[in-house]
Amino acid sequence: MAINWLTLQGLEAPGASAINFGGFVQLDYQNAGGGKLPAGPFAGQSMASGLVGPNLRSSAESNLRK
Repeated sequence: MAINWLTLQGLEAPGASAINFGGFVQLDYQNAGGGKLPAGPFAGQSMASGLVGPNLRSSAESNLRK
């Protein structure tokens, strides 16, 4: 009374197409909080710890990973 689950779940229906295309999308959103340097020679510039890498251009970014 044993059953082969791999064969039972791994087979396609008769007449199925030879090639099936599929995929997925992985979106990413990061918000580092931002902030400006309050004093010193670089006062008013964005803090590096408040920017999102790898480009370090903004404190919040959306990325398409895959």
